[in-house]
Amino acid sequence: MTIIQIKVPNWLDLIFVTPLLAFRLLRFGYTFRKINLSENCFTIVDPDIYYAIGRYKWSACGRDDDSLYAARILRKTEFGRIKYMYLHREIMNPPKGLLVDHRNGDSLDNRRANLRLATHSQNIHNRRKIKTKTASIYIGVFLDKRMDKWGAKIRFQNKRIYLGSFKSEIDAAKAYDAAAKKHHGEFARLNFTP
Repeated sequence: MTIIQIKVPNWLDLIFVTPLLAFRLLRFGYTFRKINLSENCFTIVDPDIYYAIGRYKWSACGRDDDSLYAARILRKTEFGRIKYMYLHREIMNPPKGLLVDHRNGDSLDNRRANLRLATHSQNIHNRRKIKTKTASIYIGVFLDKRMDKWGAKIRFQNKRIYLGSFKSEIDAAKAYDAAAKKHHGEFARLNFTP
């Protein structure tokens, strides 16, 4: 089966997309445009940069569904390695030494309102729970089998801070959230949304 792609002029596209943007503003509270990627997924960007960004061929890069990023091939090195340009970095153009963090944790949401500059440690504070075989579904919570209680801990400035033992897993998760707000500030990834 052959897929035919028709290149629509930008002015004509704008006429047809305006009602869609109005609908998205009412439905989601913000407007966005979609850019199709490989792996049957898409990324979203602000409408004002859609045409500048959309002229490149973007693909989904990453290890799994939790860490897919929109990227394009920048160049191939002499050793056959591929150098990628990630969409969130192209949009924010961070200075050397800084990363671009996705506020809501969705790496395919590349609207400027969702992107912010961050240090490496700030970026780590905002990551999701790593999917490992742990007793708890919550970030910073573990089962202390010796005491038959739930424990909570947080990492701050390369140190682990023990937050205490709790009878319930939820109490331990709430203790972690309070400590995350205190130590990680706006970059805190919480177990419960306020």
